[in-house]
Amino acid sequence: AHIGLRTREMKLIHFEGLDQWELYDLITDPGEMNNLVANPDSLEQFKAMQVQLIAMQKAVGDDPNDIGDQPRTGNRELDAIAV
Repeated sequence: AHIGLRTREMKLIHFEGLDQWELYDLITDPGEMNNLVANPDSLEQFKAMQVQLIAMQKAVGDDPNDIGDQPRTGNRELDAIAV
C-alpha cells in the first residue's frame, strides 16, 4: 500500500508497509529515475510535501492507521453498514 502527492513539479510517495519514501523532481527527472529523499538539497521540499500530504489525508478523512480493513465509500450510510 502507498499514498502520495503529485504536483506539476514534484511527486512524493510513501510505501506504508516498507516505511519508505520517494521524492521526484518531475521537471528535471520526468522518468522518475532519481529519488531525492536522501539528497540534502531536497530536504525542505521533502518536509513541505510531507506536511501537504498529511493535510490532504485529514481533509479527505483518511485514517493513517487504516490497514485497508475499513473501506469508505464516501456515503455515510453505506460506510456505517460496512463497519
